[in-house]
Amino acid sequence: MSAIELLKEILKVSEKAANIARVCRADDHLFKLLVQEKAPEESNSRFEHDFKTLADCLIQEAVKYDIGKRFPALRDNIRGEENPKFTNAAGESTVVTVTEDRNETVENIAKVLNDDKVAAERLVEEVYREIELDWEQWQVPIGEAATLDQEIDQLGIWIDPIDATAEYVRAQDKVSYFF
Repeated sequence: MSAIELLKEILKVSEKAANIARVCRADDHLFKLLVQEKAPEESNSRFEHDFKTLADCLIQEAVKYDIGKRFPALRDNIRGEENPKFTNAAGESTVVTVTEDRNETVENIAKVLNDDKVAAERLVEEVYREIELDWEQWQVPIGEAATLDQEIDQLGIWIDPIDATAEYVRAQDKVSYFF
């Protein structure tokens, strides 16, 4: 695997992450279903209220899925900030997952969304959307690149899906999307 191939995949999943966050934020009905305050053991003590959103968890799991699918040797070295466990309005807990089976992913997300399959389909549509980027515009070099084959087991990826989740929840303009 070349470093450029990995860079390209990271750019693609970054755009996908931003798309998921935009879809969640643009639909008020959907957004109200998505926000959950973190449990005390997972919250940051710097904040009086620390939130996670389904957008955070779904982005994290989509990034893990896409990079792990493209680079299987990295799959076990991809970690994220968010605990993907969500509790719906009925008190049922589920772990947000993205799988090879789109229908399984829809069912999983619908459970978080109190069986709102329309909202789940809308989100999952973005998860499985193929992202194409104009590599010339991005000025990504396409020549020879360092290979990562021997160092792959030493490489790790940390995902922080939406930096400044509290501002995202309050719909403030200056929110960054990182992983």
